[in-house]
Amino acid sequence: MTPLPVVYPPPPWSNQNIVLYHGTVDVFANTILTRVRVASGKPATDFGPGFYTTTVHQQAHTWAVQIAASKPGSLPAVVEVIIPRQALAKLKSFTAVQISKNRIGQSLKTQG
Repeated sequence: MTPLPVVYPPPPWSNQNIVLYHGTVDVFANTILTRVRVASGKPATDFGPGFYTTTVHQQAHTWAVQIAASKPGSLPAVVEVIIPRQALAKLKSFTAVQISKNRIGQSLKTQG
């Protein structure tokens, strides 16, 4: 049996982009669109400080409504994050933890 040839670098993925949603409030949405600061997350969350996302828009909206209720004068906002699958190849690590069918906590760490 002839072994398959090794291809370096691997060919680019042909899959679609990954679309994630983050529930927040209007005053934080523009900052998040500019730069995600993982350190600004709350340390006592499910998985510790991080930038939490979901693949379900309605779930992110529910989180946003809950956050807005605790911050008088703010409005719920959902930030859409689109990640080209090829960009994942540049990451040192990528962790996705599925809690339930519709809730996923994600952690991204870039090289460098």
